[in-house]
Amino acid sequence: MEQAPVLRPLGVGDIVDRVFGLYRGRPLLFLVISAIPYLVLAIAVALLGVAFAGTFAAGFDPSPAPFEALDPALVVSAVVFVLAFVGLAIVVFSVQSAALVHATAERYHGRETTVGRSLAVGLRASPRLIVAGLLAFLGVFLVPTAIVIAAALSRQAAVLVLAGLVAVIAFVYLIASWMLVPVVATLEGAGPVRSLGRSWSLSDRSRWRVLGLLALLIVLQGVIGIVFAFVFLASFTADPLVRTILQQAANLIASVVWAPVQWGTFTLLYYDARVRREAYDLSLAAEALTRGT
Repeated sequence: MEQAPVLRPLGVGDIVDRVFGLYRGRPLLFLVISAIPYLVLAIAVALLGVAFAGTFAAGFDPSPAPFEALDPALVVSAVVFVLAFVGLAIVVFSVQSAALVHATAERYHGRETTVGRSLAVGLRASPRLIVAGLLAFLGVFLVPTAIVIAAALSRQAAVLVLAGLVAVIAFVYLIASWMLVPVVATLEGAGPVRSLGRSWSLSDRSRWRVLGLLALLIVLQGVIGIVFAFVFLASFTADPLVRTILQQAANLIASVVWAPVQWGTFTLLYYDARVRREAYDLSLAAEALTRGT
């Protein structure tokens, strides 16, 4: 039987503790959802490599000065390859983030989900996430840049220094305001613009908590990365190739293990914001009471 979760306003540590609790409850679910996008991306890159292999081989010049007569077709192929890789990565990781958000939300509410169901939700939500993420990216970087450029036109050092400080504050403020955009776009099915506005509203008077969570996540991610690097390099092999392969494997596994923590934290932060601003806990309790009568 589905039961409404016991919700209350949470501190930064409480949110992370609940995320790890959900993770421990169904580790295989979260790990598989996290790993499949990496596998899809690896297969796609391999196929792209095969598709462009002929062009790369034909344009390769082993002479000491290969750039003197660089084949334009090789340059175009390299650019297309990079753009295709970046586009695929954006799509794949948008699906991953939305799928992990959905799985966390379902488990947080005491409901079951499957890898396929969560990935399907992630696939449907990915276009909204991509557009909303692009808008947020442009806002986060264009606003501070515009402030600095406007100050530079004054040609006054004091104004430029002050504008630099304002630009940094604006950068941090916007990041804290739009951190919940992927969660809103996934769970509420909101469009890109509405997701930005909704995240801004939910973050109101909670931006310091958002920044605190970000700082804590950065520290935890660093610790996990160090642990995996140590485990994989514990052999202290002297072979540079083996060390490189082990390091890349450690980075990949650390990324797979970390992604559920990251997106789970943002998901619980979203629900915590709703509890604080919209009495979401009371709404759930009322719904549960209605179903029970």
